[in-house]
Amino acid sequence: MAIQAFTNTLQALTNPVVGIWNSLVDKLPGLIGAIIILIVGYFVSIIIGHAISVVLERIGLDRQMKRLGLDKALGTIGLSELAGGITKWYIFILFLAEAMKPSLLNLGVISDLIFGLAKWLPNAIVGLIILVFGVYAATYVGERMLRARIWGIRLLTTVVRALILFFIAVIALRQMGLDVSILENTFLLLVGAIAVGVAIALGIGLGLGLKGEAESLIKDLVKAKK
Repeated sequence: MAIQAFTNTLQALTNPVVGIWNSLVDKLPGLIGAIIILIVGYFVSIIIGHAISVVLERIGLDRQMKRLGLDKALGTIGLSELAGGITKWYIFILFLAEAMKPSLLNLGVISDLIFGLAKWLPNAIVGLIILVFGVYAATYVGERMLRARIWGIRLLTTVVRALILFFIAVIALRQMGLDVSILENTFLLLVGAIAVGVAIALGIGLGLGLKGEAESLIKDLVKAKK
């Protein structure tokens, strides 16, 4: 009786350990394959990303950005370095998605979540590229507008920059798979409000500007009738 109880207790303690070991042995080939894919992907992404940075720097991309006054648009990082970094992580994420396939590394829900995230990240990177383009575009347009040196140009430049960034951000978020219908409606309302405000301001300004001419015209008409 005591021996049977001891055997049952021993089995109750060892069965979970044996189950974990068997599961690990079953998943070991897939785990090794995933690790190999990640290692290869890491080195491949570093090499290609560095090559992209070097090529873009050699052809003078950063110098061109500096000539246009856009070298400080993203802080201290250059466009060639940024492009190389984005390329590196984009390639690595492609390898990560391959490594996390449920058929290779079957970890149940965790594997599905990681695989889904890895499949979404390329869209996120494309969205990031669109945002970077928007920052450069807004900076370029703003710098060109400030050269006009007319009254109210700073306020107008700020508004135009904000509109460009908002518009680009909506496109980038849509690329990332996010619902931007509220932002789109807000953007349309904002543009409409600005258009109405500008029209009213121009109307008032035009009316005030032509006030003297209108008075002179009315006086001339009155004199002509007399």
